[in-house]
Amino acid sequence: MVTIIFLLLFQVYENQEQLVQRQVIVYNIPRHTAIEFINGKKSVLVADSALLANSRSLDYYTHNYRIAKGINSTEHLTLGKSNSSVGFDSFYFHKNIIQFFDYKLLFVEGDNDMINMNKMAPINCLLLWGRSKIDVKKLRREDAIQYLLIDGSISSWIARNLEEELDKYEIDFINIAKSGAHISVL
Repeated sequence: MVTIIFLLLFQVYENQEQLVQRQVIVYNIPRHTAIEFINGKKSVLVADSALLANSRSLDYYTHNYRIAKGINSTEHLTLGKSNSSVGFDSFYFHKNIIQFFDYKLLFVEGDNDMINMNKMAPINCLLLWGRSKIDVKKLRREDAIQYLLIDGSISSWIARNLEEELDKYEIDFINIAKSGAHISVL
């Protein structure tokens, strides 16, 4: 009887934790970009079109984490295509910027993506993806960035060059391909 009550209480506690969870996960998927925004038991996955077309590969990298977090519905959005109609509030996606509650993420593939950066509110995460070719010196002047991520979609030699340049200018970064998925709990 005590065991049944204990299990029931544990289940209620776990369910409550899942209902209030808010996370941003940048997955480590070679040659692809995938970011999942979790709000309770729902999520929005923003990924490149090639990954979204390959459901087997997508499930291989994301399915177990979703099960562990109790996610029962996921909406897929294509990276680079703005879409404002998603399954939950407090999610804004336009061009290369996403705001999820108070968390702001800027996708950067080239210097053109950074043109209006100094006019923006502080950015939590700057994500370098695709064939990122940026002027790293510009990043040094940007105090509005909390941290910088090098995505797994960037080829290893470009990532290595970026790392060297970021180290040269003493800019902190995380290379997803080396460190694994990055999780931000909000």
